[in-house]
Amino acid sequence: MSNSTKKIPPLTSEQIKQIRELFDQGSTRSKTAKILQIGQSRVQRIVKEYEQEKHLREISRRRKKLEEFRNHPDRPKLIGSWEEGLSHQDIPALEYELEIFKRSCSIGNFEYDYGPGRYMNDNKNERKQEKLIKMLSCQEAIIKKFKSGYVLVNDVYVVNLKRRVWRYRGKSNEYYHSSDVSKWLTTMIKKLDKHDSVCDSNF
Repeated sequence: MSNSTKKIPPLTSEQIKQIRELFDQGSTRSKTAKILQIGQSRVQRIVKEYEQEKHLREISRRRKKLEEFRNHPDRPKLIGSWEEGLSHQDIPALEYELEIFKRSCSIGNFEYDYGPGRYMNDNKNERKQEKLIKMLSCQEAIIKKFKSGYVLVNDVYVVNLKRRVWRYRGKSNEYYHSSDVSKWLTTMIKKLDKHDSVCDSNF
């Protein structure tokens, strides 16, 4: 005579609701199983599904908030342009763009369950934007787009946004600049202005 396998009935909607509520209250899986007198593996399955569901809801919420932030009516706009030149007046718009990028990367971290600080996209773009903003804090600077990874400052200095190097436009020799890029740039522009003044007086 063969032994018949006892069929385990599926969990009721009320049991699933109770598992979720206990999970939200911080109850462990083993404790929940004991309270509800349900197998721990079944509790584990419901909790895992619930975690995934909450995860997706949170991603959706964050994306919605990002779109609201991206399309906010008070979002600052660039006053200058990459072709004509950016100035310190464009810092608010650039900082806003940087914040959008950071929030987008944060969602990427959360969505793909990367560790904190590990961006879905390489954060080199973030560092480049931060350096650009620091350079524009020098109020005398007018910055234009040059080739990839470089900007042109006051039509004279070519600065690498990825590394701490610069060169004169039309020259190939590169030099290191100090870590305080705003202070360095202020000094370089003053030297340039002084040189122009001497040339004008000689003329």
